[in-house]
Amino acid sequence: MKRPGGWWIFMVLSIFVGTYGTAPVRDARAQSTGDPTTAEKAAVHYEVAEKYYRIGEFSQALEAYGKAFALTRRPELNFNLAQCHRQLRQWEKAVFFYKRFVSALPEAEQVEHARRFIQEGERALAAERLAREALRRKQLGRVTVITRPPGAVLYLDAELEKPRGTTPLKLDLLQGEHRVLLRREGHARQVRRFTVRRDTNVSLTTELVPLPKPRWLPPLWSAEFGIVESFCFAGVCRLDDEGGHDGLLWMGIGVAGSLVRYWYRPGEREVNDTLPVRKFVGTGVDFRWHTTGPDSIDAALTGFSLGGHARLGRTLGWRALAAYALVGAGYGYSEAMLTQGGPMESTHGAYFSVGAGFILTPPGLPLGLGFQLVHQLFFWDRAALAHDTTWFTFTLARTW
Repeated sequence: MKRPGGWWIFMVLSIFVGTYGTAPVRDARAQSTGDPTTAEKAAVHYEVAEKYYRIGEFSQALEAYGKAFALTRRPELNFNLAQCHRQLRQWEKAVFFYKRFVSALPEAEQVEHARRFIQEGERALAAERLAREALRRKQLGRVTVITRPPGAVLYLDAELEKPRGTTPLKLDLLQGEHRVLLRREGHARQVRRFTVRRDTNVSLTTELVPLPKPRWLPPLWSAEFGIVESFCFAGVCRLDDEGGHDGLLWMGIGVAGSLVRYWYRPGEREVNDTLPVRKFVGTGVDFRWHTTGPDSIDAALTGFSLGGHARLGRTLGWRALAAYALVGAGYGYSEAMLTQGGPMESTHGAYFSVGAGFILTPPGLPLGLGFQLVHQLFFWDRAALAHDTTWFTFTLARTW
């Protein structure tokens, strides 16, 4: 057998076999890879591919062209690969290889044919998509879910974290058994099970049952204003009789206020006689101000803080009571007297806080009562004035 040496020739044919029957490219000279064995193998694969293509065995031709392309990486072979995919009606891959051919060899003789075949392939792909969609719709059944009153949030099957929408709602579903969960504020949750048959339209109507008007709802907002007793620890919190610091407790009085928004899972704020407990997360902003108490030492200490907090809590069995734990952070400012009779000196810094509390809002009353215990850990900018604070706050709370 004669060896092809350092190169072998792909000859060019621009003939048509029937309508759009352009033959594979046999154009240009294949440059040697420097490996006679590689060139020889590529030539053999190419000739095999040509023979298969001529007799209409396009799958075998595609495989052989692919082997030749893997050895030579000749861009002309993109056209050959595209032609095989086109004959096999593998339109997506055909368009891909035609586009590679046009991009690599924009001046090649077959470029116009390739562009026409790209348009043909894209039209075929669009037609296939339409056919698949039509077939898919024939496999589906349409269900129109209606509730009275409308506006219920609809959850389908096991998709409890992601609602499909609100009623009235049209659903295209696969045939078989399905379930919907319907939730609407002020109404009992309802589950409906139904069977879908393909290529049919049915209507599913549900009468939602109103819940008895609750005697009490967990708060959605609360505005709280309170009287503070504060206890200060270490540092400048207390001066002893000699004018030094003994690090004991210092007690002050002041005021505090908060505005809090409460968050519940969808539909879980409603409370009736059978569902008394609700978990919640609250986010709020707050301020505190305090000064030296009347029965504390003569040395003065005053300050305030502004910040925010998050509450994690639940309503308890006695439904007018909501208890919570909280964490927060913010900014604080303080003035203190370092020496008895001396000037007031100031410091400021960030704080981190933890605490707990409750709100009691009896049914029928516009105001409730609350209590909160919070400890603030400060990061002051002056070590000489450093101290931490614990707050006991008795509050009046307006909830809605």
